[in-house]
Amino acid sequence: MIMQSNSSANMRSTPGSTVDPAEIAKFSKLSDEWWDPNGKMAPLHRINPLRLTYIRDAACRKFERNVKSLNCLSGLRILDIGCGAGLLCEPFTRLGAQVIGGCCGTTPAQIAAIRGAIDENRTAHAAPRARGEQRHDPLPPSSEQPTELQRLLAAGEFVVSVQLDPPLGGNADGLIDAARRIKDSGLANFVDVNDNPRARARMSGMMASVAIQRAAGIEVIPHLTPRDSTLTGLESTLLGAHAEGVRNVLAVTGDAPEAGDYPGTGSVYDVDAIGLVELIARLNEGTDFHGRAIDGPTSFFPGVAVNPTADDLGLEAERFARKLEAGARWAMTQIVFDMSYLESFLDRIGGSPVPLLVGVWPIRSLELAVRVHNETPGIVVPEHVQERYRAAGADAAGVGAELVRELVAQARELAAGIYVVAPFRRPLGVLDLLETL
Repeated sequence: MIMQSNSSANMRSTPGSTVDPAEIAKFSKLSDEWWDPNGKMAPLHRINPLRLTYIRDAACRKFERNVKSLNCLSGLRILDIGCGAGLLCEPFTRLGAQVIGGCCGTTPAQIAAIRGAIDENRTAHAAPRARGEQRHDPLPPSSEQPTELQRLLAAGEFVVSVQLDPPLGGNADGLIDAARRIKDSGLANFVDVNDNPRARARMSGMMASVAIQRAAGIEVIPHLTPRDSTLTGLESTLLGAHAEGVRNVLAVTGDAPEAGDYPGTGSVYDVDAIGLVELIARLNEGTDFHGRAIDGPTSFFPGVAVNPTADDLGLEAERFARKLEAGARWAMTQIVFDMSYLESFLDRIGGSPVPLLVGVWPIRSLELAVRVHNETPGIVVPEHVQERYRAAGADAAGVGAELVRELVAQARELAAGIYVVAPFRRPLGVLDLLETL
C-alpha cells in the first residue's frame, strides 16, 4: 500500500505554482475519500490541491522505480493503490500497471471508481522513444578476432573459470594478485567477476575486470546487472569497458536489494537481463538501444544466467528462451549441488542450444551449506547433500571438495565447462582443488 501516509507535513505553495482546477475536479469525481495530512480520511476537495498533486506525482515516481523490479521478476505489474481509488489509475496504467487493486478497507465505491478510471483511460501507449530518435540500418559487424572464451567454446574444449568477488574497498591489488596467480597456475582459463553480489556495494565488477585484464593478463568474464544503473548508465559502462578491451559479458538480473546494504531503496531496472542482452546486441550492430547510430559496432560476446533449480521451471525456461532470442550466445548456470537438476532442466527444454558453464562451489562446512540453502535466493542444497556434510563432522571441507569433483566429472558430459566459486576470503584456496580435477 503506497499511499496511506500518516505524515503531518504540510505542502507549501511556491511562487508561480498553479494547478489546473479541471484536473482536480476530474480526480475529485473519481473518489470521494483520501487521506488528509493528519492521516484521517477527508473529501478530496478539502485537501490542498498542491499537496494532492504532490502525492500523486510522488507515488508515480515511486511506482515507476519499483515496478521495473517487479516486472523483471514476474513479467506482471501489480499495484495496490488502496483508498487512492480512481485518483491514481490513469498515471499508473500509463506507466505499465496491469493489475490494480486495494487492500483492506477499500470500499465498493472505490473499486467502482478504479474500474471506471481504467475503462475511461484504456488506451494503447507506444513504447518509449528517445527525443529526436532516428533509426539507422545496422553497421557491418566488427571484424575483431573472437575472444578466448568464444574460441574455446567453438572448439569444444572444456573451459574452467574461477569466480571472484570484487573488494569491499577501493584497493584492487589483492584481487589482481589472485587473478595473476590463477593465470600462472595454468589451471583455469578465465576469471569471472561478480557485480555487487547479494546487493552489497562493492568495487564495480566491470572496473575490477578491466583492472584484472590489464594487470594480470587473464581474460575476464564480468557480470553486469541492470539493478543498479539506468539504461544510459549501462550503455556508458559497456562502451567504456569495450574501449578497455573487455568483450565477454554475463548479463544477470542481480539479487534483490532487500538482501543488501540498503534495503528499501529500490532498484533501477530500466531493463531486465533480457533487455540488457538486447542492448548489447544492438551495440554490436552499431546502434544504441533506441536504434541510433554509435561510432562503430562493438564486439561483445554476451552470455546469460540460467537456474536449473528455480522454483518455477516453466518461467525459467521461458526467460532462458527469450534471453537466447535477444542475442545471448552462451550461459552460466546457477550454482548446483546435484547435477540431476540440470539434467531435468535440459530434458525439459530439449537441450541447450548454447554452451553452458556449470557453477560449482566447494562449501567447507555444514553450517554454510544450510545457510546458503535457506538464505540465498535461487540456490538449492538438497537434503542428501546436507546429510553428507552432517555425517562428515570435522571433515566437512573434504566433502565439499569431493562433491565438486563429482559434479565436474558429470558436467563434462552435460556442459561446455564450469566455473568454480573461490572460497570466501581465501580465493587462492581454489587452486588446490583445481589441481585434483
